[in-house]
Amino acid sequence: MRSLNKFGLRLRSLFFRRNVERELEAELRFHLDQLVEENVAAGIAADEARRLALLKIGGITQFQEECRDMRRVNYIDDLLRDLRYAARNLHRNPGFATLAVLIMALGIGTNTAVFSVVNAVLLKALSYRDPDRIVTLSNFSTGREAPTALSKQVSIPDFQDWHDQSSSFEAMAYYSSRERQWFGAPQPSTPESPA
Repeated sequence: MRSLNKFGLRLRSLFFRRNVERELEAELRFHLDQLVEENVAAGIAADEARRLALLKIGGITQFQEECRDMRRVNYIDDLLRDLRYAARNLHRNPGFATLAVLIMALGIGTNTAVFSVVNAVLLKALSYRDPDRIVTLSNFSTGREAPTALSKQVSIPDFQDWHDQSSSFEAMAYYSSRERQWFGAPQPSTPESPA
């Protein structure tokens, strides 16, 4: 119930600002007048009683700002004020406005395109029926040197043999990449002959 009251106050503060401000000011004046009357009743002069009451409250304007902050509508006011300021500046400089809109459109379009590619390539699962059952077969170096993590490319005859003799796989496909590793001994440099 309490949160509904706060929400209602915030809505009133947004749409009926003048009424809420008048009510707040009247309430603060009432409290100030009460403090002044208490001070006068205590035997303090009227001017001094008012000064002491203002000191106790801490300034009416400051107290009003604190009340506005508690209603949490200042950020909406600031946003609306900033939007109005931006609209006025864009209206004064239509070339700048056009450039700003084009830059924003390019930025949004670029972000959308990049996200679409990243989503399709990295985030979404493969569009196969059972992507967790897909495997890659490769040859590993066997011989005198220790097996390495770098796989050698499968030759087409090896693939055809695996395909014809395998009963473990539903289907097999072959692909080839053009990457090659070159290992060779450095060529000895030949000294130049004198001319």
